[in-house]
Amino acid sequence: MKFKTKLYTSIGSLLLLFFIIAIILMKMLEQTTVNMNVVINDLNDRIEMASTIKDETSRIGLELSSMVTNRGDAIHLMATNNWEDSHTKLQEAIDSLEQKDTEVKSQALMAKFKTLNESYQNMGQQALTSQKLNGEFKIPDAFWTDSELIRQRMVQISDLLYGLQEQKLKDELLRSKVTYNWAVTIIYIYLAIALCIGIGFTVWIIRSMTNNLNKVTAVMRSATKSDLDSLPELRSPLRES
Repeated sequence: MKFKTKLYTSIGSLLLLFFIIAIILMKMLEQTTVNMNVVINDLNDRIEMASTIKDETSRIGLELSSMVTNRGDAIHLMATNNWEDSHTKLQEAIDSLEQKDTEVKSQALMAKFKTLNESYQNMGQQALTSQKLNGEFKIPDAFWTDSELIRQRMVQISDLLYGLQEQKLKDELLRSKVTYNWAVTIIYIYLAIALCIGIGFTVWIIRSMTNNLNKVTAVMRSATKSDLDSLPELRSPLRES
């Protein structure tokens, strides 16, 4: 192989190696970022669901009170619609969170919440039914005490669920930071390896060039010496006389 061809081949191989390593590093960093975003977005969705559960649980107490104490048709209808709407949002949020968060602790809390929510909803429906059957029906004090106890339990569970989701997000952010730092470290290692290989190629090319130049120089010196030795010896005319 000619020296010029060898030189161009070496430089081309070096550039190709750098290009391949750059593509690999970019793909690694891109995939790491995508995985982090997917997990964090999922956790943000969970937090939003837990926040919905928490907010709606706080609202249903006021809506129950307004629904069973207001006798006006318009106000009563509005309170009833709000009550049903809150329970619909609660059910959707708790079902969605139950599908996304499969940890045992979260599942146990959500099971308790659903049981309490069902009891609370049944109490409200029973109060409404009693009022419809008897317009003079008066809600007993025990009803308000029991319903408020159930609602407070639901509020506590919703706070725990929200806290769990926030903690999971914090833990995932910490893991993501560690993963990102690991990816950056790997990138630095690859760059160091590529740099060492590049330096090795450069040294090899320089040594090849030096060796070839030395060979050419040696051949030229040898040829020059041979030509000088082959020339006839010149004698001075003064000696011959």
